[in-house]
Amino acid sequence: LTAIKSVNIYPKKSNFTLQTVPANMQVYLDGTLIYTPSTVEGVVGLQRELNVPTIQKSGSDYYEFSNWSDGGNADHFIETPETDTTYTATYSQVTNVAPQATAYRWSKNSSSTSNSNRVAAGSLNDNNLTSDISLNNGADDNINAWEAAGVVWSANQNISVVDYKNGKWDQAQNGAFTANFKLQFTSDGTTWTDSGWTPVPDYVYDSPSSANVTYVFTGDSSVSTRGVRVVGQ
Repeated sequence: LTAIKSVNIYPKKSNFTLQTVPANMQVYLDGTLIYTPSTVEGVVGLQRELNVPTIQKSGSDYYEFSNWSDGGNADHFIETPETDTTYTATYSQVTNVAPQATAYRWSKNSSSTSNSNRVAAGSLNDNNLTSDISLNNGADDNINAWEAAGVVWSANQNISVVDYKNGKWDQAQNGAFTANFKLQFTSDGTTWTDSGWTPVPDYVYDSPSSANVTYVFTGDSSVSTRGVRVVGQ
């Protein structure tokens, strides 16, 4: 005779709550996007991955990740605790420091890192997003020439996010870069280097699709820099 026995296993479970300060920020649990606050049931001792973006936007404001309540990094693992627990990711609001700088435009340069042909342009950082600024002051320009717009501070600033709003597309089919749109930093106010940060969304070259679009540059961590500028051809 053959006997068959079965054993029912009932794992111990608990609830853990994910929340952010401020609320309604994105959190990834095991790679799946959820919005906070959210309560999850899990098996005690099971490893889970918590991950939050280092920069998030709420309304018109940007926020930078500060800490998790359990001391973990932005991306870290936990074990589902035996008792109900809350994990909180805290963010701090990013301050717009562009108005504290001196704004410039650059045009007609043969190199992407050139600091030549620099002209003060106070309307670039006056928080007026309705008026357009011509980087070459309306003059004819070689299609391969480099143009740029940016700001330089009197002392280094910690930068975690850079917004650039593209202007309008006019009837002469001007108003967008044709190639090599990127962000640069300077440590001394005159020597420029590529940041390696990429814009979101992707830039659409030589097209009215770029008109009035805000492009957001972020990196893995904040950077101490004397100035920032966007540059392209």
